[in-house]
Order: sequence, then structure tokens, then C-alpha cells
Amino acid sequence: MTLEFLTPSGSYTDAIHFSMNTTNVSGDITLMIESEYSKNYFAFDLTIVETNDRYTEFATDYTDELGDYDISGFYNYTLYQDSTPIMNGKLKLINNKDYSIQNEPKYVSPNENGESYVIYNP
Repeated sequence: MTLEFLTPSGSYTDAIHFSMNTTNVSGDITLMIESEYSKNYFAFDLTIVETNDRYTEFATDYTDELGDYDISGFYNYTLYQDSTPIMNGKLKLINNKDYSIQNEPKYVSPNENGESYVIYNP
């Protein structure tokens, strides 16, 4: 599963939408993710947008604090329904911010376009 955090153009409430192969879900839903690299945890309270016999669509709030972190990477996730784990797996998180966790600008290469040069030896 891929989860992408993009800065919303309007309201931050329920701005991040994604679907999972969980069926007929109800109650309090929480998504816990743990970084495979740093072992940092993040928890997201989810709102059920739609649920049926095939899938469930969730929404969660976007925050500037979370969006400012460079947390893109691979995570292990667990989906909880009323504090009971119902699903787990791997998650790829994509974040669109330009700052690292230390709030410093990310490295920008002097050759961003990947332009090559050739040295000829006659």
C-alpha cells in the first residue's frame, strides 16, 4: 500500500484519503505505522468515508507539523478497530515537504537535471 501526504489546497480536515482491503468496518479506527529504518511510531485516527463488502475508504487529517517532516520511506503498519488489531503489512509513505526532521533544507544536487558531459580523448 502507498500512502501519500500532499498539502491540501483547502481544508486540512479529512484531507488524506486512501482505501484498504478491509470489509464492513465500523467503530474507532487507528492506523499505527513504524519506520523500518528509525523505528519511529506515528498514529493516525481515521474517519470511515465508505465501507462495503470489497473495501473501505478512510480519511485522516493533514497537519503542517507532520507535513514538515521528511518521513518518506517504508513502514510496517497495523490497523486497529476499537483497539483490536485487524490488519497489518508494509506501507510506503510519500511526503512532499522540502525539510528534514532537523528542519534543514534537503540536499539539492548542483546537477538536478542529471545532465551528462562527455570528455573526448582523440
